[in-house]
Amino acid sequence: MSRSCAASSGSELSEVNGLDRKLSYLTHSVQSVGRAYTEELLREAVAASTSFAGLLRYLGLRQAGGTQAHIARRVRHFGIDTSHFLGQAHARGTRNNRRLKPEQVLVVRPAGSLRAKAPILRRALIESGRAYLCEHCGLDPGEVPVTLHVDHIDGATG
Repeated sequence: MSRSCAASSGSELSEVNGLDRKLSYLTHSVQSVGRAYTEELLREAVAASTSFAGLLRYLGLRQAGGTQAHIARRVRHFGIDTSHFLGQAHARGTRNNRRLKPEQVLVVRPAGSLRAKAPILRRALIESGRAYLCEHCGLDPGEVPVTLHVDHIDGATG
């Protein structure tokens, strides 16, 4: 004797509802995995955007997980030019106001104080007009890795 839906037990209905939810999830997963970002679609989207965040919005994607990294890889794979992207919105078109000037970095520090970090010293030396070459042999650090070692002219260590 078969039962009608109205006469079904609560456990059977919850099992059917559970299967329905699982099927819905699987269907959604299959549809989203199959989405293809063709070169033409990405070229159009990149041309209409000024950042990777804008590119995701244009494509209707959420900024979650590895979405931005995945799209950026696809854009690089196709060799699409993003030079018109403007960068971080909070700093767009401005210089870092916390950036130290060369004359603030290249100073004698008190004994026992920490040295300036190598990248900051390197930038300060280059901005002050010092050639980025080995003082003794003229070796270019762009060709061979060189450790930056800064000494005072008078030989003082502190």
